[in-house]
Amino acid sequence: MMDEKRIYILNVEDERVDHMALMRMVMKKGLPYDVDLAATIVEAIELLEKNRYHIILIDHRMPDGTGLDLLKKLKDVPSIIVTGSGDEKVAVKAMKGGAYDYIIKDPGGGYLECLPATIDKVLQTIQVELENRKLFQQISEAKKDWENTFDSISDLISILDEDFNIIRCNKAVARKFNLKSEDIIGKKCYEVFHGTDKPLPNCTYVLSRQSLRPITEEIEDSQMGGIFIISSFPRLDERGKFIGCVQIIRDITKQKEIEKQEQILLERIKESEEKYRELFEIVTDGIVFTDLEGNVLDCNKGFLDMLGYSIEEIRTKNYRDIIHAEWHDMKEKINKEQIMKRGHSEVYELQYIKKDGTVFPISVRSWLIKDEEGKAKGMWCIIRDITEYKQFEKEKQDIQKKMMVTSKLTSLGEIATGMAHEINQPLTYISSFIQGLKIDLKENTIDKNELKKELEVSYRQVGRIDEIIQHLRTFGRRDDIVNQRVCIETVLNNSLLLMGERIRLKNIELVKNIETDLPMVSVRSNHFEQVFINLFQNAVDAFKDKTEHAEIRVDI
Repeated sequence: MMDEKRIYILNVEDERVDHMALMRMVMKKGLPYDVDLAATIVEAIELLEKNRYHIILIDHRMPDGTGLDLLKKLKDVPSIIVTGSGDEKVAVKAMKGGAYDYIIKDPGGGYLECLPATIDKVLQTIQVELENRKLFQQISEAKKDWENTFDSISDLISILDEDFNIIRCNKAVARKFNLKSEDIIGKKCYEVFHGTDKPLPNCTYVLSRQSLRPITEEIEDSQMGGIFIISSFPRLDERGKFIGCVQIIRDITKQKEIEKQEQILLERIKESEEKYRELFEIVTDGIVFTDLEGNVLDCNKGFLDMLGYSIEEIRTKNYRDIIHAEWHDMKEKINKEQIMKRGHSEVYELQYIKKDGTVFPISVRSWLIKDEEGKAKGMWCIIRDITEYKQFEKEKQDIQKKMMVTSKLTSLGEIATGMAHEINQPLTYISSFIQGLKIDLKENTIDKNELKKELEVSYRQVGRIDEIIQHLRTFGRRDDIVNQRVCIETVLNNSLLLMGERIRLKNIELVKNIETDLPMVSVRSNHFEQVFINLFQNAVDAFKDKTEHAEIRVDI
């Protein structure tokens, strides 16, 4: 069993003198290395089949081949090529062939002094690669989660390119037209949805492309068989250029039928009490009459079915018995400020309680009833169960949250290299300090004042690494939906924790001009930070062909 605190090394070396020199150095420095020796390429392959190693040291010139020959047979074990003076070209070939680093072997054995630092550097590189793989896996899982959600939505959702072509659609589209998704992909949206050879006059895609804004239209379409709300949301590239849109189509045929029934009902009530009663009973929405105190006087079948009461039971109830307690004050306020003053209310939402105790959301609109003398005597209301509507709104919010997570994971993937370099700088400093401290200890030349200074600097470097990692974790978490009061400069500086090194590595000068005493703003801080990161990424990409005098200026 491998000890996690030890580093297991395979030394492929045919000169035992050199191997013994390596072992003396390991023992002298007290390094946590367990070293196995392979004197030939064949022996190295046999040991690799039996054991696991963290790293392989490969002498280029071996009795039965070269280090390059062994490199071709290695799979997942990092390696360092050891070559003689004058073999620099071999080292270059080895790096291209998969080696992580190389060391030039000098006759005096001085190369052994820098070997531990080289091994540490390679192992740190491996760790960064592993973290990048985990990040890629997270992005892949988020993509899969988004695709499952995309296909589970009952609305017809399609993604279109800049020329009306369908490049993606959910399963609801395929079911609607009884086609396979692959038979839909590549076709014009107006051919599939409307059966025409050109866009409709009020095409939301065309209007969205012109305005670069979301556009929603209601249409009646014989090809799809009903009345639909069509919404087009423009897709823009990093430069703000239109590259297509996301189109969502919702079937509102049943809703329109209900609204039509409501309109018919209102007209019939004015015409005839008899006809009113007939329609009163067939409408699926609930209709209820109460006195001014809120006692139920009458209702239709839809209202009884909604709550689960019989007509005898419901007539013993007051509105306070069927409205959830947390909505009582709001209901009384609407009665007083809207219905009693204006004779009707706007549409409002609250929660009802069924006979079995189930709480569910409804939308209500109420009217005042007056007697022949014009005196108020009661109210009547139309109630609609909006459970399915609320579920759709929740699904839509979940999609938006998941798309934001995907965007953030994508951003983290793009800036991972810069982050690795940002973290590597303080690690390099700390490593150099430790190497120097070992030499001072050995030679008994420690200056306590200088050591204290160096320790303070190293501690700050550790704090720098911790600050970057902690903020990276915070940024990668899912967003909540609560606004916070934040300082704009703080959000800007947080975004530069993730983007600053990438900007520097591109030789771009960053100039900040931040006014003092800036007001606090109420925002979702992670969303606001994502905006800054997107702006910086776009700015860096804009300078990709410019090699000098590149500058990003931030004025707030």
